[in-house]
Amino acid sequence: PKLNTKSIPKLQFVVSLAFYEHFIFGHSFSKVKLEFFLKQTENFEKFFKNYKAKLLNLIQKYLGSKWSEKNIEIHLFFPPSNQEFPSIAHPLLLCWKRDKYLMLHILVHELIHRYIFYDKNFNKLKLSSFQVEVISTLVADKIIRTLFGKAVAIRLCKNFTKIIKTDDIKTIFMAVREIEDGWNLKKMPVLHYLNKNII
Repeated sequence: PKLNTKSIPKLQFVVSLAFYEHFIFGHSFSKVKLEFFLKQTENFEKFFKNYKAKLLNLIQKYLGSKWSEKNIEIHLFFPPSNQEFPSIAHPLLLCWKRDKYLMLHILVHELIHRYIFYDKNFNKLKLSSFQVEVISTLVADKIIRTLFGKAVAIRLCKNFTKIIKTDDIKTIFMAVREIEDGWNLKKMPVLHYLNKNII
């Protein structure tokens, strides 16, 4: 099917020099670090470009309505050595990983969070944070499987569970697997499913 690029948002990757100088590294932040960050951002952006239109369309297809946002800034965050930081959706802060496929998986997950947050149809449902997490996990996994196949999706899912910052991660994945057993996401988008079922 033809991709509907008119309804998907424009994404812009951002690296803030002031952010690292004032909040992370202080005066030790060097030109060498900045050049490394910019280069890594450029590399990931090139990689992401290959899948951007398709995954943004899959998000709206699987969730059941068009994107509400027109423009989204993605702040690529490079944490200090040996420190782990979570990625977040508001603002969209994507924590850099050596595995670009894992980074893509995380980005898809956070984009789904934003989609649900700004979509008026989902707002009417008054979903709990747990329900939103289940939906985001389910749809992100389905998109990764569509783009890269089952084997890659399983590997990324295992790595994703190691870095996600929530105490409910096991419960979330149990809920995802239970839902998958009786629901074909390709035939029934999330909004249609939620009108008939309770997660």
